[in-house]
Amino acid sequence: MKHYLLIFVLSLLLIVSVIIGVASFKSVTKKVLPNGNGGTIAKTMEGNKIAGQKSFYFAYTKDDYQRALDGDKIIFLDFFANWCPFCRAEAPEIEAGFNNLDSDRLIGFRVNYNDSETDANEKALAEQYKITYQHTKVILVNGKEIYRSGDPWTREDFDTVINRILSEK
Repeated sequence: MKHYLLIFVLSLLLIVSVIIGVASFKSVTKKVLPNGNGGTIAKTMEGNKIAGQKSFYFAYTKDDYQRALDGDKIIFLDFFANWCPFCRAEAPEIEAGFNNLDSDRLIGFRVNYNDSETDANEKALAEQYKITYQHTKVILVNGKEIYRSGDPWTREDFDTVINRILSEK
């Protein structure tokens, strides 16, 4: 009987530890982001950080997107569907691109599109930019669209497009 009680208590502790670990992993990521002009955006980003050391790639939230617009960042929008094989294949490529960027002037958002995780704000953003299918990438400078691609990207595609835009802006 003592063994069963010990196993039960240890199992309960393990479950609680896993729940706490998942909750802390998904907790709000707060970052002070450089604005690319030598200063910082004195706002916090609340979405989950997906990738990036200097340029960050976040799960989209309406408030974070507005903060990025207000902070004069170059904004990368990746319209992602969790059921899309192209989206799933290019996700690690885009993440690797953000992880290796040496600029702080870009911020990216993975925007859920037409999938089980899409919320009303993401749907409204897709409608605003007239997105018609997943794996579309949109890049904004000063709130204006300057680039759009519906093709699946490799890491090389990411590097080529992003570095060209960073060098021009």
